[in-house]
Amino acid sequence: MAAPARAHLGHMGELAGHGHLAGMAALGAAAAIAAALAARKLKKKAKQKTAEETSS
Repeated sequence: MAAPARAHLGHMGELAGHGHLAGMAALGAAAAIAAALAARKLKKKAKQKTAEETSS
């Protein structure tokens, strides 16, 4: 019986070459930067809301 081929991320280098590993690292870095920027934006928004509530 035939089964679909499966590989975990540890085999990515074997399957696609080392260039794809660098791409995955860049993708991870971009995701981390996006998360940090989103958290910064939410913190700024909450701070502005608090300032508006205290000035009213």
